[in-house]
Amino acid sequence: MAESIAWALTRLDTALPVRALAERAHMSRRNYDRRFREITGATPSAWLAQQRIIRAQHLLESSDLPVDEIARQCGFSSAAVLRPHFRRAVGVTPSSYRETFTHCAHDRERS
Repeated sequence: MAESIAWALTRLDTALPVRALAERAHMSRRNYDRRFREITGATPSAWLAQQRIIRAQHLLESSDLPVDEIARQCGFSSAAVLRPHFRRAVGVTPSSYRETFTHCAHDRERS
């Protein structure tokens, strides 16, 4: 199970059907879903979405990449697809998140 999770984290930019994760763990899809929920408290799909959002947050904080490119690197087809997922998880759009983080960093630099 741990190996399939680690493997997924290195491939967040690609399509990762839960079936592929289950196969990687040498488990049936049903058993994988059950064990995954026991370990993480989330479904594999919800966990993957959250990991992709965490990756997007990191890239928004640490790079000047366009939001469309960040979306692609995080497994979303475009910024338009990333935006509702990001807003639901974080409470703001990716652009607003970047702007807020950039302002906070500039404020810290001035102090």
